[in-house]
Amino acid sequence: MKRPRDLLEQADAALARQGPAFDWGKFLRKNFSTFYAPSYWAVSALDPNVRREITPAAARRVLSVKSIHAQPRIDDVPADRARTLSKTFETFYKANSADEERNQNVEEIEQALAVASKSIDTNYDVLFRPILDELRTFGVGTIAPLQTPEIISLIESGDILRGSTRIQYASPGSDHPLPEGHNGLGYSKLISTVVQVIGFYHAYLRLKPRPALQLLFIEEPEAHLHPQMQEAFISNINRLLEREEWAVQAVLTTHSSHIVASSGFGAVRYFDSNGPALKVKDLSGFEHTTKQQTNGKTTLQFLAQYMHTHRCDMFFADRIILIEGTAERLLLRAMISKCAPELANQYISIIEVGDAYAARFKSLLEFLGVPALVVTDLDSVDPATKKRCAPDTGGALTSNATLKDWMPKLSEVKALMHAPAGAKVCGNVRVAYEVPESDGGPCGRSFEDAMIIANADMFSRNLGTLALKNAFTSEVGIMPSPETIAAAAFPIAERLSRKKTDFAFDMVLTEGWTVPRYIREGLQWLMR
Repeated sequence: MKRPRDLLEQADAALARQGPAFDWGKFLRKNFSTFYAPSYWAVSALDPNVRREITPAAARRVLSVKSIHAQPRIDDVPADRARTLSKTFETFYKANSADEERNQNVEEIEQALAVASKSIDTNYDVLFRPILDELRTFGVGTIAPLQTPEIISLIESGDILRGSTRIQYASPGSDHPLPEGHNGLGYSKLISTVVQVIGFYHAYLRLKPRPALQLLFIEEPEAHLHPQMQEAFISNINRLLEREEWAVQAVLTTHSSHIVASSGFGAVRYFDSNGPALKVKDLSGFEHTTKQQTNGKTTLQFLAQYMHTHRCDMFFADRIILIEGTAERLLLRAMISKCAPELANQYISIIEVGDAYAARFKSLLEFLGVPALVVTDLDSVDPATKKRCAPDTGGALTSNATLKDWMPKLSEVKALMHAPAGAKVCGNVRVAYEVPESDGGPCGRSFEDAMIIANADMFSRNLGTLALKNAFTSEVGIMPSPETIAAAAFPIAERLSRKKTDFAFDMVLTEGWTVPRYIREGLQWLMR
């Protein structure tokens, strides 16, 4: 604290004036910078109790901190008034001409300006001579206190750049270049960021002595950059930062899944705000721990490849839903609106993982701690032949690795159908798989089976409007009852096995359908 006595005296005076309305929090927020100042201490690496206060200048010789902000001033400004890039280049020029070891090009620019200055002085004398002669009639130059003024040019290179330099872009096929404001926001943001980084690099090289470490903070570099440009930016900025003579550590804050995917697990620090206190999770630790597990290297390879070729927006999600296929993806948003509308107001990451890879995400989901729902299939198979079969087949087993090895760790279909809700939860992750719509009723083997059973009445009434009605009529005739459709759900779904996307579109175009029980229960758990 810089002035503790003054702080207490002013607080006491404010308390006397305001009485019960006095708020310590508001007082401190308003006056913090007045009464507090940073202090710097050197702490022994051998004994943390051994410390000595040092000056800010000494601290900067050890650690240099630079920042590139999100630059909200980059915008579409008419008539090219913003000149954001021009100002960035002006700053770069100043940094390269501020000390004795100036760039050779800076010296040549200033020599040229000196020659120009002499020529301008001569022309000034001719141009302003009539005015100066007229001033003599008022005593200027003839009375001691009123000396004749001289008009000279004082041309500073920094002043020439300030307000006089413009960025232009060559226009293919034309002799007229385009002004700075006619370029896209993304390119302007990219050029501005790179110029600043290079400027920090050159400034670092000129420091004597050089700091032991330079920290470079770049705030949300993805602003205005399209996905491909984001990936190119992070790749090239890493190469720039890897220069041997530059002891720099860069910290990027981002909401870009593309930048995260291109950075690799080891570089990511995940901010977990799901609990009462913010936690920073180091994914390099996750990477190290996963490698020690059985098949850990294979899991990491799979996750890294998946993140790079698909989406890794799970790092920015409030909730995560893993699904098996396209049919679920096409209908899931509508299902959320029907039975868990509060989820529609949250950032949901929906990830399609196929029917055999959900378990590969187990370690990552557990590490992130984000509430997640795994929507998967019962996948019943005959215990003797291991071929697909209806769930009510005697002794049927599941072939689903998620259900056998993760949640609820059961293999028998009968046991799975009667598993309690608690067995389907592991930490912040819950599994949802097909169960009977009502106790004792038929159970689906796959998403399509379950949709048919849950909507047997709707299908009975609207069978003639379906594009895939032949899959139904081939099994149950042209005027089936809801009970007949529900009982034949498995063979009907088998006929739809190669037309799952078409089946989902049929559902989208049909009014009044119902969300299957297992998905409804899972979404409502996720909404909690």
